Amino acid sequence: MGLTDEELKARMKAKTDEAIERLVAEKKSPDEISLSEIERAVRQAGEAIQAELTAGLVDQVSGREPAVPGPACPQCGQEMHYKGRKPKQVVTETGDVTVERAYYYCEACRTGLFPPG
Repeated sequence: MGLTDEELKARMKAKTDEAIERLVAEKKSPDEISLSEIERAVRQAGEAIQAELTAGLVDQVSGREPAVPGPACPQCGQEMHYKGRKPKQVVTETGDVTVERAYYYCEACRTGLFPPG
C-alpha cells in the first residue's frame, strides 16, 4: 500500500524543513553575499523541495495494489498474471525519481507489460 495523505504530508514537511535548515546554515553574511548567490541558493533549495514533492507523490501513487483481474494481453487477449513490482528510474521536470510499477506477464505470448497509471 502507498503512503497515506498524513504520511505524505509529514514526509514533505520534514524534507522542506531540511532544505530550509541547509539554506540558513550555509548562507553567508550580508556583506559577503551577492544577489546572484542568494538567488542561486534559493533556487537550489526550491529544486530540492520540488524533487522531494514529486518523489513523495510518485511513491503514494505507485504503492497501489495490483489490478485483479490482470489486464488483457495486447497480443492474445488472455488475462496477464501479476509478477510483482519493478523499479524504474524516471527523469521528471523536477528531478529524478524511482517509480515502482506493477508488472504483468502473459505465459502464452511471453510478453510483459507495465500498465499505465
